[in-house]
Order: sequence, then structure tokens, then C-alpha cells
Amino acid sequence: MSSTAIEPYTISSLPSPSTSAVRVRYVWAGVSPTSAHWEQAFSVDGGRTWVTNWIMGFSRGRPSAF
Repeated sequence: MSSTAIEPYTISSLPSPSTSAVRVRYVWAGVSPTSAHWEQAFSVDGGRTWVTNWIMGFSRGRPSAF
């Protein structure tokens, strides 16, 4: 089985007019058939700098019999 690397995928959310200007960014990277990497970050300066506050690594385990 071959795996295909996927470039990092970023989803950004813009603030609503009634809230302070905090942008949220979600990044999926290193996605393969057996693993993936996910990050969430916030920016209060229009996206010039980002503070990452949540990182998760996913891995696929062996199937189990139930």
C-alpha cells in the first residue's frame, strides 16, 4: 500500500463585526493513511502572528475484534 503526502491544509475563521478581532486557524498536516497532525491557533493582530494553543497527533491502530 502506498501513501500520499498531503500538503498542510489551513482553515481560517474571521471575526464577526460584533466581537473583538480574534482570528482562529486550524491546520491539518502530515495526513497519511496511518496518521495526521492537527493544530489550532489564535491571532489578535490580523494574522501577523499566531499563538498555537492545541496540537493533536492522530495514529491509526491495528483493528481489534469485538
